[in-house]
Amino acid sequence: MDSRTVTVAFELPRTQHALSKPEEWNTSWERLYSSGLLSPPICLDIALQMETRETGTMTFEYSRLLQNTLGLRFDIGREGVDALLHENFESKWLATTPAIRRHYALVGLSEAGAIARNLNEARRFTGDILTLDNLSKEGCVLVGLLKAIIPDDISVLPESPCHFPNPVWDSFREARQNSGTEYEKLWLAEAQMLRSKLIYHVVQFTYLSFFGKPRPKITVLKSLGHTPSAHSQMYPHDKELKKKIYGGKAAKEMWKDDRAAYKDRISRRVNSCTHCLKKEESEKFPHCSKCWTTLKRDVPYCSRECQTADYKSRHKAICGKEMGLEEAVSTALKARGPPKPTVSQIGPPVNGFKRSPALLHHIFRLNQNPKIDLYLRIKEGIDSEDCFMRIDTPFPPIQNLLRAARDKAMTTGDRHSAALVCHHVVWFCLAKGYDQDLGWDFKAMIDQMASEYEFPDLKKAMLELQEKQLRDPLRRP
Repeated sequence: MDSRTVTVAFELPRTQHALSKPEEWNTSWERLYSSGLLSPPICLDIALQMETRETGTMTFEYSRLLQNTLGLRFDIGREGVDALLHENFESKWLATTPAIRRHYALVGLSEAGAIARNLNEARRFTGDILTLDNLSKEGCVLVGLLKAIIPDDISVLPESPCHFPNPVWDSFREARQNSGTEYEKLWLAEAQMLRSKLIYHVVQFTYLSFFGKPRPKITVLKSLGHTPSAHSQMYPHDKELKKKIYGGKAAKEMWKDDRAAYKDRISRRVNSCTHCLKKEESEKFPHCSKCWTTLKRDVPYCSRECQTADYKSRHKAICGKEMGLEEAVSTALKARGPPKPTVSQIGPPVNGFKRSPALLHHIFRLNQNPKIDLYLRIKEGIDSEDCFMRIDTPFPPIQNLLRAARDKAMTTGDRHSAALVCHHVVWFCLAKGYDQDLGWDFKAMIDQMASEYEFPDLKKAMLELQEKQLRDPLRRP
């Protein structure tokens, strides 16, 4: 019996075409999705043959990738809460037609894919989510992705990324954790992170373009080996592959085009301070000499002060040393983030409770004002400060009871606790005559809390508690 080997040669859609030919670029990706050529074993095998990277470099770059992904999730968290809560993104997106959603989804896909080659090629790992039909036919898909990305506390940098399950890739990665080489484990971890980061960018660019807002300028940091000559070194088989697919003359022109596009991308890359993230401009930043001399690892700092601060907090553990995956993760998690609130009043959610955008906004306000009990709307209108009131209960025993019910409601979503909080606030404000004397709108208060706990029958539950109070001889709330 004959044994024959069949070689299938194919090329991934090119990064520079994401913006210049978005429809064609996206169609090429979606054809690859349905071809079966992007299965995990094939993608890993191609990486082993065509990408030449040392594991030390991969680990350091993974740490940076994780740090940037967490920062992006934090940014989308604050933007997304604002879009959902104040700009009614969900209702507007659901109300528009699939054709209009398709237009903006393509903007999101193409602009995200154009950021960098590794993000463009990360579409290999996203065929279950990043198709135009999936993002546009049912409006709830994009809204669901946005809500999933938003972290459980928008006051602080999230401690982990939001990954989207993919049974095929997840099972393959899990199997290689036990049997794979160090390179394979790192490559698969990087693939998962790039998948998540690309989805984040697509979601962000889609909703920003939908509102006609400018997209943030994405600064791609310089990494070791990002020079024009390094392009051919990192992908040594690229020329040969193009010759097989397109022939010598066409391949030569395509290689020139790829090289020019690569030069353009790296010309827009900049270094930033490892500690404070200040961008390098005309003056080149000095870097950690030990890391550079020992490992050719570029760790730049804008000043001696930043280098000292970063060394004490996290760099000391890895200075001049090779990193494993665990060290890469711990180093990224120790990165400097936005200033943390003095007091985090409300703990993290438990038992799988997913906070609504409205509740996240309320908790964010409480963390900014740790002495207050609640931050409640007292009149309809634009979201100016005079539409809200900071509730501060003056009597400690009652305040303790209120905060216990509030904390349970905000960490577990317990509806009975939410009804108790609502009942207490309305009872207290009625007793003080705030509706008559100050013009407070109790309906606005109740609607706010109903939105926060996604509890349409909150008013009914509150009235039942009021009835119970009226039956109490002492009228206890």
